[in-house]
Amino acid sequence: LQNAIVLLDPKIPDCNHLVKSGLKRGLMVVGVVRSNLNQGSAGGALYPTAEALLEVGMHQVYEPPVGAKFDVVECAANLKTIES
Repeated sequence: LQNAIVLLDPKIPDCNHLVKSGLKRGLMVVGVVRSNLNQGSAGGALYPTAEALLEVGMHQVYEPPVGAKFDVVECAANLKTIES
């Protein structure tokens, strides 16, 4: 993706700052959630769901299908479709 910031397993404190900075510069902010780190008592606060990341202001969030492991090829194909 050109003119984009791609965040891997983003955390909410990082997202707030980077989304604001990206919007100021006209950049697209995309999140990639590689694992189910949000399933846990403390993990949910740091590693939010895709819905929570979209609420923060991200343009797009990719997460693997439920029960599937992260596949970099599938992720890249998904990001490529965003670019079109």
